[in-house]
Amino acid sequence: MARPFAYNPDGNIIGTQQIGNLTIGTPITGFAAYPSIKFWNGPEEYEGAIIVCYPDPEGGHTGADGTTAYIGFKMFTNEVAFQIWTESVLGITPTSAMHAKTLLNDAGIWTNYSLAFGPPSSGYDASLYTSYTLIPSNDTEFFNREISTRSVKIYLAAAIGGQLAVPDAFGEKVARAYQLLLDPNAVNIDRASQSNTLRNLAGTAGSHIGMPTMQRVAYGAGADYDPNFLASTASYTGLETLFDSTFNDDMVWYLNSTGEGNGVGDRDAAEVLEHVMHTIHMGGIATFGSGQLSVSSEDDPFWNQTELYAAISQAINGGFYQPTGIGANWAFGGDAYKIAVKEYLYLLNFGMHEYTSLWDSGTLAPEWHDSMRTPTGIQTNNVLGYALWNTYFEDSIAKVPVATWRSIFQDGDIGNPLIAGNPGYVAD
Repeated sequence: MARPFAYNPDGNIIGTQQIGNLTIGTPITGFAAYPSIKFWNGPEEYEGAIIVCYPDPEGGHTGADGTTAYIGFKMFTNEVAFQIWTESVLGITPTSAMHAKTLLNDAGIWTNYSLAFGPPSSGYDASLYTSYTLIPSNDTEFFNREISTRSVKIYLAAAIGGQLAVPDAFGEKVARAYQLLLDPNAVNIDRASQSNTLRNLAGTAGSHIGMPTMQRVAYGAGADYDPNFLASTASYTGLETLFDSTFNDDMVWYLNSTGEGNGVGDRDAAEVLEHVMHTIHMGGIATFGSGQLSVSSEDDPFWNQTELYAAISQAINGGFYQPTGIGANWAFGGDAYKIAVKEYLYLLNFGMHEYTSLWDSGTLAPEWHDSMRTPTGIQTNNVLGYALWNTYFEDSIAKVPVATWRSIFQDGDIGNPLIAGNPGYVAD
């Protein structure tokens, strides 16, 4: 099979893939209505042949009919040569062939790599679940300890910027939440599907290849640090580099200083679960490329034609979900849509797994309508969300009894997590 390519900085041809200034037919259609754009057939593709198409805006290539092509091609028959060429072009050393593909795509260069060698490893992989002990971390002065489990590295903030250190025991409670939510032995779990979620979190598959997931845990709020580490990452040695080299979508706050007050176990449980879920949903299951779970209007021209978009639209238009602080902007893509997705998936998770009693007075209305606090309510009022959850999330995220969360997060923690429940975290 050969597919057509064009140098097309304007993009936006329905039915095609756009990588930078390149338009790619998918696989052989999508461009008949645009006769002014010159398409060229690429090399014949077969298993094991790695094809690269790169833009040539200077017009250094001539097509078969003698006219200027503005694109060029490379072919490789092994991953090593592919990685070496990627490094020579971009000046960045890829950690794997899949990382090379990500780097090239980010630079506006197309490759069929994953198609040429088949999909990434699939099936259950016990090594992805390994839990490690808490150890010192030297990656940055801001986070001085780390604990890894379920292919996520959890970083704990040091005593820095005028703020106290996050207690070790709280870090272990966060790690325990990952262990429980990503338990391969839970009754609703398909191990192969869950392992794929962990591969995405590890950055070996999915849409942030080469950027493993980190969970940030800090004390109070960003503004409690001087300087604010979220607003001024360069103020702390190594922090900017760490953030730039990892997938880090969310924060867990110990003794959240912007909430309703501390010392209440249910609030602590809800705080940890919300933000751990954000990380699992966004880093392990949703995608920043194309597909039915795409969250990126920048990378997917069909982001608003997905099952995810349809589910959110149904909930919002029906008055059952009101994204806080976003208004109608969610419907226009960009960061507003990502935020709406992140909050929607967490709220959907809470309703489907019936954790809503952990919220103050058991409600988050009007953001999440009270009728959406159970699977039955969601099936009745947001049937597309109900289907979305059961199709893409239910077999990867364990349903943990509320009593388990309440045993870990008891009342009384105002500075010592151990007086408010044992973390229960055990390394392998």
